Amino acid sequence: MSPSEQEGALASGEIDLALLGAASPSLKRRYHTRAVRVAHMAAVVPADHPLSPRRATNLTELDQDTFITLDAKHFPNRPPTLTRLFERAKIKPDIAAHASGLTELLGLVSAGVGAAVVPDDLIRLAYPGVSFIRLKSPRLKLISAAVWRKETAAAPITDLVDLIASAGRR
Repeated sequence: MSPSEQEGALASGEIDLALLGAASPSLKRRYHTRAVRVAHMAAVVPADHPLSPRRATNLTELDQDTFITLDAKHFPNRPPTLTRLFERAKIKPDIAAHASGLTELLGLVSAGVGAAVVPDDLIRLAYPGVSFIRLKSPRLKLISAAVWRKETAAAPITDLVDLIASAGRR
């Protein structure tokens, strides 16, 4: 379920807990929220990309590449986050495609459609045909939050959030 779908399901009572990006002020007013993970951003490029052997790079080294991003419909916080990152690097990205999820995004990168910027904890994934490269500059933290309804703040939910936050610190 995408972040926007989770938010809708949480509001309708279909789910009790959503795992989203950074909690907006509006979400914080309506729900309990807790940051559960902090990640920096990384580049992901096709395996045959000239930078693919590197462990780290600056975003400016990708300024001639086309990019794939996550669709704002499903990931509403991602476009402003990437805009800030590209502005810091003084890059005006050529966006080739908008993916509806991470699997689609990685598939498009693997197919050579373009490069992407993703949370660096995805580096742990073994996805064929792509290379993950940590970004040395600019650095940008991506905060993920657990969000749950105030009327369901029972121990099982808060215990689960504690467990998720504990796993996110590893």
